[in-house]
Amino acid sequence: MFARAVLHDAYARLDAVGAIDSADARRLIEIGVRPDVIEITGDTRYDQVWRMAADAAGAFPELAGRSICVAGSTWPPDERVVLEGWLGSGMRLIVAPHEPTPTHVHHIETWAASHKVPSSRLSSGATAADLIIVDSVGVLARLYSRATVAYVGGGFGRAGLHSVLEPAAFGVPVLFGPRHTASRDAGLLLAAGGGFIVRSPTEFRARLRANEQAGEAARETVRQGLGAARRSLALVDRLMVGRE
Repeated sequence: MFARAVLHDAYARLDAVGAIDSADARRLIEIGVRPDVIEITGDTRYDQVWRMAADAAGAFPELAGRSICVAGSTWPPDERVVLEGWLGSGMRLIVAPHEPTPTHVHHIETWAASHKVPSSRLSSGATAADLIIVDSVGVLARLYSRATVAYVGGGFGRAGLHSVLEPAAFGVPVLFGPRHTASRDAGLLLAAGGGFIVRSPTEFRARLRANEQAGEAARETVRQGLGAARRSLALVDRLMVGRE
């Protein structure tokens, strides 16, 4: 209680605070920030992923020409739903584990072999297989540029849902597990019709053919969040001018 009281006084002394949205502003007021110094500036991550999508255009041309589901930042609970739901769908699947350790990658390869599914590691350069396993980090965002539909991991465990904005910025419908309520971005995608919850392999398979309109809704959700970086910088500029 003492620490909270001390922090409350510190927050009350702030001269300018940027909030992501009105809900964020209310939380700031609850911890002691004065309402008159709060300005809705937005979330700068939207500007970041929009720029990333523009920079990644044309990546992995060898993957063009076939419907692809990119499952990114997955954990084993995600993969159980994704792999079973994808099997026999006719699409290519790219799985990028959140932790692409040799053990994790081998586990997916073992599953593929047991179901007679041709698989390869992305690092091998062999991209004709039905199942491609990403065995390195730093390439997922560019892979989303080739997705027909994306699945974002973390929604079946305690790790928390990973970034749904990256695939959305490419105009890709986004699927994720039921534990998504802590993600503001997932909520916005759901409301716009650009994101979908999947709770089982059956639901996953049903959403694999999400239409182009859903992808456009996902991209528009990101586009509507643009400008936060500019507004945040303007807020800082006004604060600095006021102190000169």
